[in-house]
Amino acid sequence: MYYESAARDPTPIPSVLILTFLTMVIALYLGYSSGELRSQRRKNAEAIDFIDNPANRPPPPTDAQLRADFIIAAKWLRRLEIVKTFTTSILLVALLTYLSLVTSSIEMWKNFNVNMTICAPHISDLEEKQLRAKFVQMKSKKDYVALEKELAATAAKYNLKLRVTETW
Repeated sequence: MYYESAARDPTPIPSVLILTFLTMVIALYLGYSSGELRSQRRKNAEAIDFIDNPANRPPPPTDAQLRADFIIAAKWLRRLEIVKTFTTSILLVALLTYLSLVTSSIEMWKNFNVNMTICAPHISDLEEKQLRAKFVQMKSKKDYVALEKELAATAAKYNLKLRVTETW
């Protein structure tokens, strides 16, 4: 997949990645904040109802009821923490995977363009256009390796030293 990405100019991709990540963070924050806001509104409505109507006040809870409510709340908080941790972990793994993919694509694109610049004075314009066209049409590692071999043969013919980077 990153061979096709490298065939295009991949340099704007990191900015899209950053915007996507910031959107996810904002969405998560708003999701958690809205839940807290709904809870606070409910508590405020209950408090106003108790103040306005003393008859609506429930009897004070017993120690057993308080203990049971506390255990239930603690279980739900633990579950919520597990879900938040799992979601954050999944997003982090996805982000790091995507970042690795983008970095490899950028490195391939840069490597090809640097090597084309090295070879350009020694080849015809038609040969240069053909090599660039092959690069843009690249779909797999096989295509990339074949193109690199072709550039290496051209460099060897004119005793040029190409830039070599390992991208995978």
